[in-house]
Formats: sequence, structure tokens, C-alpha cells
Amino acid sequence: CELTVKLNYTTPNKNLTEMSTSSSFETLQVTRPAPGVVHVAMNRPEKLNAMNRKFWEEIRVCFEQLSQDGAVRAIVLSGNGRIFTAGLDCTVSPLLRSHP
Repeated sequence: CELTVKLNYTTPNKNLTEMSTSSSFETLQVTRPAPGVVHVAMNRPEKLNAMNRKFWEEIRVCFEQLSQDGAVRAIVLSGNGRIFTAGLDCTVSPLLRSHP
């Protein structure tokens, strides 16, 4: 499964057009396969791309950076490995802790 998000911006920010490569993030792989297109892949295939705290931090930073890049016209979100995602990483998710 892939989700495409289209962004419409008119002024490119030259500082961000060379944004993050796969080495910039632990849980994401970011590439630019074509002009105006960014491919963001969840990159925890050994954990079935389960979304942990680091993922949520990185996806926020990644999409904030991309939203400031006027050269980006489309973002493709996918998951590396055999499935898109298993969902929340239940072993570390603070969202699953009981609250008093």
C-alpha cells in the first residue's frame, strides 16, 4: 500500500531541496526519485515497520521539512520490507500505558 500526499507550494526553498537522505533518519529512508517527488519509506523491516517513539519524532521532522520545500509536489509514503506497517510498537508505546 502507498499513500500519495500532494503539496502545492509556489516558492522553492533552496536550502531544503537537498533535504535528508536515508542516513539522516534511523526509522525513515528519504529519496527523491524524480523532480518534485519525495519517497518516504518506513525503514524498520525487521520490526514490520512498527511505529515507535523515534519514528513519530522523525516523521514529524521529515514532514515539517518537506512542507517548507516548495520544490516538493508529491510525497509517496511506503514501508520497506514485506508489509507497510504492523501499527504501533506495543513494546515501547507510551500511548498504551494506563493513566491515573
